[in-house]
Amino acid sequence: MKKEIVISYHDDNVRVALREDEKLVEFYVEQEENSQKVGNIYKGKVKDILPGMQAAFVDIGFSKNAFLYVGDILTNDRESNEEKIEKLLTPNQDILVQVTKEQMGTKGARITCNLTVPGRYLVLMPFNNYIGISRRIEDEYERNRLKSIAERIKHQHYGIIIRTVAEGIAEEKLHKDLDFLLGLWSNIEDNYKSYTSPSMVFSDLDLVGRALRDLFDKQVDYLYIDDKTQYNKIRNILSIKSPKLIDKVKLYTLKNPIFYQFGIDKELQKAFDRKIWLKSGGYLIIDQLEALTVIDVNTGKFVGSKNLEDTVIRTNIEAAAEICRQIRLRDLSGIIIIDFIDMPKDEHKELILRLLEEEMKKDHTKGQILGITQLGLVEITRKKIRKGIYNAMQQKCPTCNGNGRLMNQFTENMFLEDKIKNYVFLNPSKAYKIKANCPKLRFLTDKKCQLEEELNCHLILEEIKKEDGFEIMAFD
Repeated sequence: MKKEIVISYHDDNVRVALREDEKLVEFYVEQEENSQKVGNIYKGKVKDILPGMQAAFVDIGFSKNAFLYVGDILTNDRESNEEKIEKLLTPNQDILVQVTKEQMGTKGARITCNLTVPGRYLVLMPFNNYIGISRRIEDEYERNRLKSIAERIKHQHYGIIIRTVAEGIAEEKLHKDLDFLLGLWSNIEDNYKSYTSPSMVFSDLDLVGRALRDLFDKQVDYLYIDDKTQYNKIRNILSIKSPKLIDKVKLYTLKNPIFYQFGIDKELQKAFDRKIWLKSGGYLIIDQLEALTVIDVNTGKFVGSKNLEDTVIRTNIEAAAEICRQIRLRDLSGIIIIDFIDMPKDEHKELILRLLEEEMKKDHTKGQILGITQLGLVEITRKKIRKGIYNAMQQKCPTCNGNGRLMNQFTENMFLEDKIKNYVFLNPSKAYKIKANCPKLRFLTDKKCQLEEELNCHLILEEIKKEDGFEIMAFD
């Protein structure tokens, strides 16, 4: 399987795409003013204790207080898991916590006291004293080898998790990674003692750094990035951490936007569609609610060539792979219900479940297939960590009061800028006339000088009254 990471880097936004066999399977975006908080560690102050919910609200400096459940306070040092939250916390108490879920809508961030500090090969667990090995390392000999190494290098009071990328890595490198993490933890402890609450005492890596740490491994064929400074930074990091991966990093130098060159923009826009067509002619309908996503499988234009049973199973097989890709791409979470086309035979149902399990092994976010209900529906749960692309790149429609969806202004501007650059790339000229509606014109007016310098051309802007108006034309 061919794997590629494509990174589009700008001062005000960073986009990371993971492709498998030239299909987009994962996408992440980070705006300058709205960077991800998951993984950051804070010195917080307990504000409210809710005995009826066995939870507390903690001020960590966000616009909304974070939510801490009693089960996320207890550690292995506790003798009992039945202690009440009012016995564990007091109002105005300082507490060290880590964000596990982003703040979304009216809900504050979810936090935990069971901290984890991730490195390249290992994850340090300061408050848990056990060894864990990634479930994606399946070779039993390799699992035993890594466990033996972990037992030798592990600090007696801390636990560690061995990450997938540690497969085949020598003990010396694992030891160095652990020493680095112990140094980070020591710094976190010092910050906690010296900072006042609420304060951030540890910041996780930015999006490029997380992509390098969490996505870039020996299974990836190439990593493409369009920014020379970040390209050099990545190579410098890899020269220390993973020298064998350096030659896989490529600097993208064409003037055409990198996402257009790889066809990612088109795939991204399809990810907002409710209907997803399959190659056979069948299709999926994806309806996403706040805590539930429903996916319906239909034969559509596919009528098969043998009999109904063959048509159904072939459609369901194709749908299973595409559903798993859409779950990763859209970052669907919570409860996912799939209504496959009815399959009377048990062996066909078992085949679909096995296919789903195999495809979900590729997913970096933990998910679980619960089986088929009495109504013939497949139930899946997937951990909710961050905003999916619906929430990160869309906003509620003010016209329909949230009953429909559309791209937010940031996303529209992002696509608009790439569209202009792509047109200039395909139609070289000294000058271009751009006609746009008022919102687009405001954005282009602010960007005009920067675009002219970057594209080495002159732009003439003109307003048109069409609601979705945009035209661009080259002239000498």
